Amino acid sequence: MLKGDLGGRLQLAGAEEEIQLLELLTDVVADANFEAASSGRSITWNERGAASLIGRADMLRVAIENVVRNALKHAPESRDITIRTSVDAARSTYTIRVLDSGPGVPDEELAQMFTPFFRSNHAEGTDGYGLGLAIAKRSLEAHGGRIFASNRPEGGLVVTIELPLPRTPVPSAG
Repeated sequence: MLKGDLGGRLQLAGAEEEIQLLELLTDVVADANFEAASSGRSITWNERGAASLIGRADMLRVAIENVVRNALKHAPESRDITIRTSVDAARSTYTIRVLDSGPGVPDEELAQMFTPFFRSNHAEGTDGYGLGLAIAKRSLEAHGGRIFASNRPEGGLVVTIELPLPRTPVPSAG
């Protein structure tokens, strides 16, 4: 759950915990592959490095799932969706990139994708209310992260999630 402070910033409400991002992504990719297999598609994960942070695992999971499901839904001609994760120790950042080879998004709509109820005029036969990416954005921002999208030069879309990592290692449980 999110709550706002007097400055309009989002804060996490509820119990925070140590989140092993490798474990969380393993679950998200397994679930997404199960869903993708019904249409003869797959999710490929290029994992580079493990990291952990303190936050709400349920919120982060939903945010990442929304991005992956969005790629499956809006890039049906993309046989494979690729997820790339990496750790930038110098910037203390964990990056998740979700790439497809679908039609992409008109450049003027890239920033609007994360606005509640936004539906592209270029998306044909799309159901839903345009909330998935807006929910993802709010959840990621509550964790100090950010999300943005860009069109790939070779075609398709890449949605990038950046999450800040603690400058000092998160103490292990136990």
